[in-house]
Amino acid sequence: MIEFNTDAIVGSGRDAAVIGVSNEYIVLAMLMTKFPNSSKVDMPLSSYDLIIERSDESGTSFIRAQVKTATKSISFVGGSRGGVDRTYDRFTNNSKIYVQDETKSDVVIGIHRSQQQTTLYMIPTLLIKHICQQSLSIKKANVFSDWHMISLCDKELELKQYLRGQLSEADPLLKIASFKDWLSKD
Repeated sequence: MIEFNTDAIVGSGRDAAVIGVSNEYIVLAMLMTKFPNSSKVDMPLSSYDLIIERSDESGTSFIRAQVKTATKSISFVGGSRGGVDRTYDRFTNNSKIYVQDETKSDVVIGIHRSQQQTTLYMIPTLLIKHICQQSLSIKKANVFSDWHMISLCDKELELKQYLRGQLSEADPLLKIASFKDWLSKD
């Protein structure tokens, strides 16, 4: 049996990058079982990692997905690593940090791996502005571990209806007041 323990890889940003890239391929492999025409994006300055072809009654469209390694939470922040277009001067540090939104990707896919299982959390970026946080605890993200999130990620009214049917009043996600407020409006 081959085991892969990411807990054993700690330390440098380089190690984190290796884990991140491997998680992108794991997510891609899992996605391809439901969305066979999915691919890794080979554009290093892109704000998304994967492209997913979605076909439904309205036609074919492409979903841009950002993959995030999730330990205790799923981060919505990107651009924190260096690159060719970043300045490393303490007076003019040209940081590229941003919070994911609909202009950068359509869905943030958090991948949480434990020795027992791998769980994907697919959070539509249109919800991030209503969550009003830079990350979301995986304890509050259970409703997003559903393939249906890919199909609904850019359909706000349908997504809202779906979530209303899935969330109970006791769901920890509803403790986020801005999200609960968005969900309650028609």
